[in-house]
Amino acid sequence: MIRLAPLIALLVPVIASAASPAMSVEPLAGPPQSARIKSCSLEAGLTLDAPNAAPPIKATDLSRITNPAAIERISPSDWTFITTDGQRILGKIESGDEGHITIRHAALGPLVLPIESITAIIASPNRTQRIASGESDRVLLANGDVSIGIIREINRDKLRVADANSENERSIDTTLLQRADFANPSTQPAAELAALLRLIDGTTIRASELNWRDDNIDVVLLGRQRARLAPEATRVIEIVGGPRVWLSDLEPAAFEHKPILGPRLNLGRDVNALGKPLRFNGRTYDRGLGLHSAQRIEYALDRHYKHLRANVAMDESAGSLADATLRITLDGREAARLDHLRAGQPAHLLEVDLSNADRLVIEVDPAANADIQDRLNLLDASLLKN
Repeated sequence: MIRLAPLIALLVPVIASAASPAMSVEPLAGPPQSARIKSCSLEAGLTLDAPNAAPPIKATDLSRITNPAAIERISPSDWTFITTDGQRILGKIESGDEGHITIRHAALGPLVLPIESITAIIASPNRTQRIASGESDRVLLANGDVSIGIIREINRDKLRVADANSENERSIDTTLLQRADFANPSTQPAAELAALLRLIDGTTIRASELNWRDDNIDVVLLGRQRARLAPEATRVIEIVGGPRVWLSDLEPAAFEHKPILGPRLNLGRDVNALGKPLRFNGRTYDRGLGLHSAQRIEYALDRHYKHLRANVAMDESAGSLADATLRITLDGREAARLDHLRAGQPAHLLEVDLSNADRLVIEVDPAANADIQDRLNLLDASLLKN
């Protein structure tokens, strides 16, 4: 079943506070800088509000802007709405009709989403795993039952599911809903330069335009709708679609895990090897690869990239038995190696020249103690395009 419809968003501007906080500005090259933002846009770049401030930094030379004072506050009563292009919006159902749903976001106000643009609705924070996929939508209820069909309507009180092979419909009380997974196909965000905003409530939105002026951030979402945010409502702003590519966003050409003692694990993309947040030295990382010993990952670079950079460290969940070796090979040639990586060690900066490389292979080998507790993270792992 294929559904196509534009994303519609109705946004209510937010009044900014009197003074925005100092931000940590991370360029692609060079150390981070801490200062208030005077202005920032995708077209004109970023200017710091500081004495003897440097010239504006081009948006394509920026990695991200972080609010050090931000504390993520996710309301347990909010539902999570995930769109087909990867946006993640937290809020409550306000209303709905056939084909659309209106949710209320704490900062952005009402958001109207076509059902065709939604890939999942999560009502219970414990239901993080997608229900078995298929050509029909699937609804998981509180008693464990799964209703299969086509979701026609969702509003504050009910969810209407049509049978895929007949005219029969079922009405389900939304208080019974745990999660709903839609058969809508995934869509790729546009490759153009954009800003990915991670808000303090756990929402992630992608803006095709950004204009930060003193204490207000005006954005245009991909649905061409405008919104205004206070800087303190943001946790991180990433510049995407430029020369930097997060390794976790690149689809591997091959992946295998051949455990000796432990269970078989998936590749952690922006999560650790157990599917939990990437954690090191008391900090949570939004970006990176979560690996485990006895894993091998291969990427087809096709000579499109010139540099690999990552901070390598054992995840905080790794125990005292963790001991692993990381090997990086390019076209069959070993380009980097880190031996006896253990829990509690400082992070190791990994930088690899990728010039003219067609294939990148990352391997994690067990050292001492077999493959026990070897949860190795490549934090902020990224590639630079040629």
